[in-house]
Amino acid sequence: MKSIHWKLSAKSDNLIVKDYENRGDTHVTVFIDNYHKLFEKDVERRLEDKAADIGLSIVNYYINQNIPVNFQTQEDENIINIQGQQKFHIKPFLSTFAKFKGNGAMDFNSFLKTRIDALGKDATVIIITPNLDKSMGTLGILLKTQELQILM
Repeated sequence: MKSIHWKLSAKSDNLIVKDYENRGDTHVTVFIDNYHKLFEKDVERRLEDKAADIGLSIVNYYINQNIPVNFQTQEDENIINIQGQQKFHIKPFLSTFAKFKGNGAMDFNSFLKTRIDALGKDATVIIITPNLDKSMGTLGILLKTQELQILM
């Protein structure tokens, strides 16, 4: 209903729907905080499952909108970095989220600070974390000063 162009529809006696185009510079980076100390008490792996579900939902949404999405997290001491834009790019994301564990070796603030410079200007940054504290707030402010759109 919100996308209907009412004035043109009234003139033409047909419903005309507004078609919004994505900006050419739109891109999204999704980070998941999986620092192992945050998941020590997650015996039933519920936090891991929630983080993976949320991350996959976000990635799937942007891929369906044909918007470039970059996903980054850790697996022990290794950095996971997956990129995609089209529906056929979803498979690597699916396999990574299926194996997702709270086993990151580096604390999230250190992990993210090393990646700030690689983020493009005006990018949307989505952070999925079970830990919202002052240091995360400070990190959010730092990202905001880099002219990034932040969602936590």
